[in-house]
Amino acid sequence: MPSFSLPPLALLWRSVLSHASLPYHLFHPVPSLPIKEDPFYAENKLYLDSFHETKSIIQSFLNGLQFQSPRTPKNIDLRQRLAAEIASWSIDVSTTFTEKMLHNSCNMAECCYSHESPEHQYFVALYTAFTFYADDHCGADPEPIGEFAQRCLEGAPQLDPVLDRFAAHLTKAFSMWPRIGANAIISGTFDSMTAMYIEYTTKDMAIRPGATRYPYYVRTKSGVGPPYAHFIFPKSWRSSVNSYIQIIPEFDYFINCTNDLLSFYKESLAGETDNYVHLRAAAERKSPTDLLRTLAAEVTDTVRRIDAITSADSELAAIWQQFLQGYLEFHVKTTRYRLAELGFYA
Repeated sequence: MPSFSLPPLALLWRSVLSHASLPYHLFHPVPSLPIKEDPFYAENKLYLDSFHETKSIIQSFLNGLQFQSPRTPKNIDLRQRLAAEIASWSIDVSTTFTEKMLHNSCNMAECCYSHESPEHQYFVALYTAFTFYADDHCGADPEPIGEFAQRCLEGAPQLDPVLDRFAAHLTKAFSMWPRIGANAIISGTFDSMTAMYIEYTTKDMAIRPGATRYPYYVRTKSGVGPPYAHFIFPKSWRSSVNSYIQIIPEFDYFINCTNDLLSFYKESLAGETDNYVHLRAAAERKSPTDLLRTLAAEVTDTVRRIDAITSADSELAAIWQQFLQGYLEFHVKTTRYRLAELGFYA
């Protein structure tokens, strides 16, 4: 007989997730049966409740922001160029990993930065590939990430040759973005690598109730929000940062917390609890789904604030709306986030 690590009903539920009409018929209790007293039923009812609640929160969030997918086409030249670069790294990883890294990185550049030149889009795509590599590949040995900033400043070789390429790539930011933007891209990258190192080396640390600032402290450092916010405004756009610098903190928050919101489902399926939603929920003594609902309201409020700030500048408002819809599209169309399982498509 086969052995199961999950109860049979849990396994059955996972096998029919994609068939929207089946869960009700499979799990709806029949009055003549004592299924309500079955612990397997209770466990799966809790799973179902969480599933539907998460879907409802995400649906309300996307509807509230009037999400309409721009249906951004693939940039074949960009994808071929990035694929060749990744192949030159000669890293010992699966084809699945490299393909996922390629598609995620190009989706980001295509969906969010379509208003920029091919060179700017390539910079963003390659930057995203480097951060993807660092986050997903270096968890087993975080020391190369922990020493990244120090070795950059000392001009010393990195502990991972891919990170040598990342360090060289960063130097190109100064020719493509204003000095303030390029500085923020560099410092934001250092912050993100430090935060990744914190996350990797404190996995067993319990979050103390009341330490409510700590989750967002780590999130603001690890989220790479400032670089992706400044990527929106290349050096060629305007001669001064005055028209947009005051909304960079709002962009930063939107980028980080929208990602937390739209990645919650796939992280929950993977059993991940070392993320912003779970850490903040623990600190604030809330359930993760209650915190998710709070976060959706906070991000929506941030979007409304950016709308108001940019309303007097039609060009800036247009760029913001393109980024808003493109960033939502990126999450919905990128299979990494598994949102199609909740019925969302782009």
